[in-house]
Amino acid sequence: MVGVLQHLARTVWQGAGRLTTPLLPDDFLAVVDPLWSARWPAGRLEVVRAETADATTLVVRAGRGWSGHRAVGQYVPVGVGIDGALHWRTYSITTPPDGSGRFAITVRAVPDGQASPHLAHRVRLGETLRLGPVQGDFVLPGPPPARLLLLTGGIGITPVVAYAARARRAHGPPPGHRAGAQHAGRRPGRLRR
Repeated sequence: MVGVLQHLARTVWQGAGRLTTPLLPDDFLAVVDPLWSARWPAGRLEVVRAETADATTLVVRAGRGWSGHRAVGQYVPVGVGIDGALHWRTYSITTPPDGSGRFAITVRAVPDGQASPHLAHRVRLGETLRLGPVQGDFVLPGPPPARLLLLTGGIGITPVVAYAARARRAHGPPPGHRAGAQHAGRRPGRLRR
């Protein structure tokens, strides 16, 4: 029965495609709600949380066209519309996959930047962002080790903070685990613990 319904749905979808040529039915779905589009993956901001004066965590609910992520530390291209143009930047995913389609990124506003100051200080709840395919293999093995030393520099701290949080969730507070992190940055006092 399920196979018959899938075949029927596929036939209807293909017929709709013939009627809407040169556009596809998916293009019309994206007009109604960008999260419905499988062709142009998008996500909607559900949480905007200031972490420091120049860093903000954004929780995004991805639409049906986004492939999802498999681990903390992978990264996703994010497209944001600014003054009529789409600007793409890549950010590390800081939350583990949970099947909800939600993920978080932390954006630091780069002085003289275009996209990062907009994402860190001017986006609003409910705003839609374009999403690219998840990339990257810089991830912790599962389960995370009980003893962990993490060394970072510059912008490399974002996935490492997420790794440390994952290790803490897996092993509990000391003495269940030992995790250490050292970060080299240009200005002291910018790290939020």
